[in-house]
Amino acid sequence: MPGKYDAVIFDMDGTLVDTLAMTVGAIAKYAPQCGLPPLPREVIIPVIGYGNHEFYRALYPDAAPDVQQRVEDLVEAGELEIGRTLGPKILFPGAAEMLRRLREAGLPLFVASTGTSFHVEGCLEIGGVLTLFDRIACGEPDKIDMTAKLLRGFDPARVPFIGDSLKDVEAAHGNGLLAIGAGFGYAREGGAPFDVIYDTPQALCTALLG
Repeated sequence: MPGKYDAVIFDMDGTLVDTLAMTVGAIAKYAPQCGLPPLPREVIIPVIGYGNHEFYRALYPDAAPDVQQRVEDLVEAGELEIGRTLGPKILFPGAAEMLRRLREAGLPLFVASTGTSFHVEGCLEIGGVLTLFDRIACGEPDKIDMTAKLLRGFDPARVPFIGDSLKDVEAAHGNGLLAIGAGFGYAREGGAPFDVIYDTPQALCTALLG
């Protein structure tokens, strides 16, 4: 494999997909139906990347478990409904082109996400990039373990992890990977301690292919 990397692992929400464009609207629509208030972007950003149950417990810690589950179910379906109206624009500008360039260069691409397969595969399909990924790990709360499974057969020193949150840094460092922040996503807003941050998909692509 030419270049310094043999594969690349991406987080999805806040890294490739502008999740808040869907989540804020879906919560605004469905949370009141469950007797809960809508929430602003700045409240949601810190918990993007949490597993579904953990995500809604963090957003609505005082709600009863059955209410948390109801809003989770409604919002998850509502997100994709909004996503379909956005189409490929659910991806951050330049993200799709970056992924295609990496695949054309021969790099296997993986996804590690705590989101459900319904959410992850749905978003990637709407964005038009689902088929670009060789392996997708999702639906588990332990991102370190998910990343370890994706790494089987690869040298960790030659597989970077691209993300936007503290959980992504932990998943990378917990497996001996370089943690790269998607500055074009939510990496800077989340303030996680990435090893390096790239502000555009083009700059990230150039670094990965260098």
